[in-house]
Amino acid sequence: MPKQKLTIWVEEDAAQRLKNLAAVEDLTLSEYGSTLLARGVAQRSDELVLDLAGARIERAVKREVGVMSDRLAKLIVQAAMEAGTSRLLHLNQIAQQAGPEVAQAVNRKAADETRERLRTPSAAVKDLLGIEDAQ
Repeated sequence: MPKQKLTIWVEEDAAQRLKNLAAVEDLTLSEYGSTLLARGVAQRSDELVLDLAGARIERAVKREVGVMSDRLAKLIVQAAMEAGTSRLLHLNQIAQQAGPEVAQAVNRKAADETRERLRTPSAAVKDLLGIEDAQ
């Protein structure tokens, strides 16, 4: 590859260290400096590519997670609506057959049992968390 002359200014102590390192490597100051600059530029170029790729990946992940969160929110709302509608239909049927007091009692008992089930982790969650049943 063709070469181009480049003149740089450095602090005296850096110049002396470069001369010493070049001597240790048995290279001229120009050869050593060229090699050092080429490595530094290549490394920085790689870092910039990774930074750019990382930023693109981060944006893509945020976009996809946002879409997934929207879908999940819609599903939760739909499930709540379906559950509420089903509950009201069942309570109305119970009230017609057994009376409003029985329907209210059944509703309270069902709500209490549902709350308790939600407070108690499922077997799969217990396994995942390493929780053993107290016996």
